[in-house]
Amino acid sequence: MRGVGPGTVLGGRYALSRRLDERDGAQIWQAEDSTLQRAVSVLVVPSTHPHAAALLDAARRSALVDNSNLARVHDVGQGGGVAYVVEESLAGAQSVAELARDGGMPAEEVRRVAGLVSRGLEAARQRGLHHSCLSPRSVVRTTGGDVKVVGLATSAALRGVEDEDADSASREDVVGTVAIVYAGLTGLWPLDSDGAGLSRAPSYGSGPTAPSEVAAGVPGDLDALCRLTLTAHRGPQTPGELARELAPWSHEPVEGVGIGSHTREQDGGTGRSASPTREETALPRDEGTTPLPVVPTAGDSAPEDAPAEGTESGSGAAAGVGAAPGMGATPGVGAAPGMGAAAGVGAALGSATATTKEAVGSVSDRVGGLARAAAHRAAGRRAARAAAAEWTEDHLVPLSDTLTETPSDDPGLEPPVPLLDPESVGPLDRDESRLALAIVAGLLVVALIIGIWGLTKIGSGVDLGLGSDSAPTTLVTTDPHASPSTTPSATSATTTSPSAALEDLGILSARAFDPEGDDKENDAAVGRVYDGDTSTVWTSEGYESPNLGGIKDGVGVILDLGSNAKPRQIEVTQPTASHYTVYLSDERSRDGAKKVGTSSKSGTTTLAVPAGVSGQYLIVWFTKVAQADDGRYRAALAEVAVQGEG
Repeated sequence: MRGVGPGTVLGGRYALSRRLDERDGAQIWQAEDSTLQRAVSVLVVPSTHPHAAALLDAARRSALVDNSNLARVHDVGQGGGVAYVVEESLAGAQSVAELARDGGMPAEEVRRVAGLVSRGLEAARQRGLHHSCLSPRSVVRTTGGDVKVVGLATSAALRGVEDEDADSASREDVVGTVAIVYAGLTGLWPLDSDGAGLSRAPSYGSGPTAPSEVAAGVPGDLDALCRLTLTAHRGPQTPGELARELAPWSHEPVEGVGIGSHTREQDGGTGRSASPTREETALPRDEGTTPLPVVPTAGDSAPEDAPAEGTESGSGAAAGVGAAPGMGATPGVGAAPGMGAAAGVGAALGSATATTKEAVGSVSDRVGGLARAAAHRAAGRRAARAAAAEWTEDHLVPLSDTLTETPSDDPGLEPPVPLLDPESVGPLDRDESRLALAIVAGLLVVALIIGIWGLTKIGSGVDLGLGSDSAPTTLVTTDPHASPSTTPSATSATTTSPSAALEDLGILSARAFDPEGDDKENDAAVGRVYDGDTSTVWTSEGYESPNLGGIKDGVGVILDLGSNAKPRQIEVTQPTASHYTVYLSDERSRDGAKKVGTSSKSGTTTLAVPAGVSGQYLIVWFTKVAQADDGRYRAALAEVAVQGEG
């Protein structure tokens, strides 16, 4: 591209250093932001590019979406004959194409990656944006394990993809994400679009072959998801629905060998699948057990001393390999007159047979190793069950022996009581039947009397406090940084502590509360706020400033206390000094919620619930958040405890 090279400075601050990629008429460069002293990635196109204006517009709209799973757009601009988009640096990150190329990825890592991609795309959908061009190159995993979607809206704009209606675009992103799942499981790309170097998946009917038919060890739910979405053309319609289908997933990267690697390996870098040997697929066995026979499968090579199939010794008559004189394909090399045509037909059949065997072997090689291993395990289990059944049969003691033999020679034991003779037991006569009915009726009357007496005692010991004045609201803050003189000593003298008559209320469930965003603010970690351990912390997504980047009024956590809970005191523990407000509500909303109290202190803050304030749902709502170690601003909540009347 004219005027663009190492050392070029764009916008007076972005110094290009190394070209990373080039596609669709654009170049991607590694650069340095001299103003903020940070590494960035810059996508550059000539100003004459037919889609340059659409690219810049898409980048500006993409910059408004703040989600940790979407590559952040920092700046856009044009000048010097080029237009450019500045994004966060993803140096060292690997795309799904790179991660899955050598036999796929661990199944649970595929689930995690696809789940985080779905969350990011759902956040974009809520803002009216879509990717529409997902490929194995569009999803990367950083060196720290974070998952990022690259090219939100900009990839489609750069390729001139026309805008679709929201429903169609959402469904297209779902299909693209499920295709990422397929690629991660198998190392193959199931769509007609660019697979970023991955081989095309085999197709069957109206879609690709199911992952379980290509690679062994594919989880059933992921296999069904791929079948439903890519072949049956049904399934989730939005990324949010897809995220719910994939949940739950691991919070941390899942290390290990891809499931496709168990059934295939690269043959000397040629890309051909090599069949695992018996030694590689055989399971270790305990000493003293009888080795199980190995059943040959397609793709297994025959023993060296086995005769080949079809000849007098059992082998096929391939020209030049043990063929009788006169059977050669070339006249003059032991060929009999008139045999040249037959030899040509034989050579053609041999070539076709070799091609067929190679095609069949490439599929069977993928499943052969794991299938044989499963057969070993199944046979071992059957042998173990047979041995156990045989032992049980040998050691069974007839019931008649237990009734007739003497229990022990111990003189302290009495002989067993003889069994009741069945012939001595007869039906009850009329008087005995009446007596039995009278006893049953008497028991029912007694139970009824006790039940009525118990009902009259319900609520007799409960004081609803309707005739007494409620105690004033108190706020007690435990701040590890505060000096002892900051807590007024008069507080305890002028107020009555409610904790003496209260009990801990159980929290039924909790979820992130993000009504102005995607309503999924690190949901996977929200259980930490009521696990009884203040060392485990829920954090929100990262924002650019303490006021959550100015894109929303607040974010928080909502906890379900149960419909009959009567909270009287709430303890909130946060590790950082973020500003929050606590509400109680009868609905999962702040609309109509009643305020309990506020705090900006780190540590544990105790809020007394004012008189007349109650609700099933407790909301901790952060409106100003503190800066985290990574430089971003996040809400952090360690523990919430509630006392009151259950």
